[in-house]
Amino acid sequence: MAKIPVAVEGLTIIVVPPAAGEVKIDSVPSKISKVNGKGVYFKEVSFSVSKIKLAVLGSVTLGTASGKLIITAQNSKTDAGEMLREKDMSAPISAVVAQHAGPNSSKMPSSISITVKIEKAGQSIFTSL
Repeated sequence: MAKIPVAVEGLTIIVVPPAAGEVKIDSVPSKISKVNGKGVYFKEVSFSVSKIKLAVLGSVTLGTASGKLIITAQNSKTDAGEMLREKDMSAPISAVVAQHAGPNSSKMPSSISITVKIEKAGQSIFTSL
């Protein structure tokens, strides 16, 4: 098994293409377990996504979607639970209010599925299995 960097404050989190959007982490990192002074993300990490669009259609939602990242670390824990790591992802999330151009340029509601992933952990010193 490869060692993967543990996610800390300052991580880069993205919507997996072909969708795009702005992702915000809603959970608070550990105040005790830190790497280079940055708190480690642990247990259930919640996020919200706004300005969702599907690159192919250029669709944009009117609201946001939210979900939780799935932790894949095995036997690696902080003071409060399992640690989140680089490349951990969410389960697919449905963004129900997506809109795209319909007949006569009218807006047609549709549903798109998005996935969110930690692209960069925010540090590369501390890793886990």
